[in-house]
Amino acid sequence: MIKKIILILIMIEPMIMIAQSKKEILSELENQLIEIDESRLVVSEKINTQKWKIYKDDLESYGLPSANYLEHTAYFFEYNEAHEQSSWVAHMITPEVEELGSARTNDFRVDPIVATGTAEQDDYFNYYPERKEDEQYEGFGYDRGHLAPSADFRWYSRAVSESYFYSNMSPQDPDLNRKKWSELENMLRNYVVRNNVPLAIITAPILTDDLPKIKQSPNGVSIPEFYLKIAYDNTNQRIIGFLMANKELSRPVDTYTITVDELEKMTGYDYFPKINQSLESKYDVKEWFSEYQNGSVEPIPQVSLARGQYNTETIARQMGKYRKVTVCGKVVSARNSRKGHAWLNLDRKFPNDYCSIMIYKDQLTNFTYDPVKHLKDKNICVEGEVSNIGNKPVMKVNYPLAIAQ
Repeated sequence: MIKKIILILIMIEPMIMIAQSKKEILSELENQLIEIDESRLVVSEKINTQKWKIYKDDLESYGLPSANYLEHTAYFFEYNEAHEQSSWVAHMITPEVEELGSARTNDFRVDPIVATGTAEQDDYFNYYPERKEDEQYEGFGYDRGHLAPSADFRWYSRAVSESYFYSNMSPQDPDLNRKKWSELENMLRNYVVRNNVPLAIITAPILTDDLPKIKQSPNGVSIPEFYLKIAYDNTNQRIIGFLMANKELSRPVDTYTITVDELEKMTGYDYFPKINQSLESKYDVKEWFSEYQNGSVEPIPQVSLARGQYNTETIARQMGKYRKVTVCGKVVSARNSRKGHAWLNLDRKFPNDYCSIMIYKDQLTNFTYDPVKHLKDKNICVEGEVSNIGNKPVMKVNYPLAIAQ
């Protein structure tokens, strides 16, 4: 009987379509597509909600820094009314971050779930809609810096939008926010994609009672001097901390690494209290930065060097002081520039170098060997004055006696 009904329907369908106009058929098909799209959105919303439940369970299983926290779609946070920003924000970066997904929304707004109220637009700049387009803002000198970056939530449009609540903002120096801080955020996303593992992230301004306030801020937003970020890889059982001053920074991101134990001593928080606590006293920078797999090395420990000698991290303090000092490191890359000058990069390969030795083309005749070929892969100590070139320490050398192999 059922087969007969189906056969009848198959025979009737073409007759119905003939009875309909072409425009009616097109309209009906378009409506069907709309219904399919709406169904897809409903299912997609359910999927994303379920994902957050899983990520939430993961974060809670690692432990949060305090019990006094609030929750949005994709992150936890504890709001600090005295400083009008969060004491910390915890979220997850997952391999889905590789997908383009949702774009920035820029819908900065007061966070409705903070009972005491949050910072707002007037805490960061004045807005004059009656002025011309290029004159409508009077900034106070600070970016509304995301603690949990919106790009980490590209997998879910609602999460991206909620990252623009003022509870997730902190006043950052533009030269930090748009440069090294952004570089750090990108580095962590790249780590997730490269290793195909999720990372649990805690980001926090270091808030102390003596912090200055934004002068024009009606709510008294504090200006942190430092920010920290912690990344925990549960899959590979490793954790690393970062500490950055709220100003322009010139050294590579990995030179701002620090143990989680040290960060906890500074702030009094226990950031992931339920994980293996022995992990928090150490980290291996090679495990986190792919460039070390490409030939870069860690600097020589400063404590192992003689008085007056500096490693490639500490030598930056000598820039522009016009006195002779000694820097020690491994020549990990060497090249001749287009103008024929010799460049030796210590510990870090070009173009990510942060300490270099330069020998002008006309001074190369003073050498009985080719420095580029001869010194590659050797540990050397070089004496000279340290110049500031592109915010990087560069030591110019004229004679081979300045280089000890």
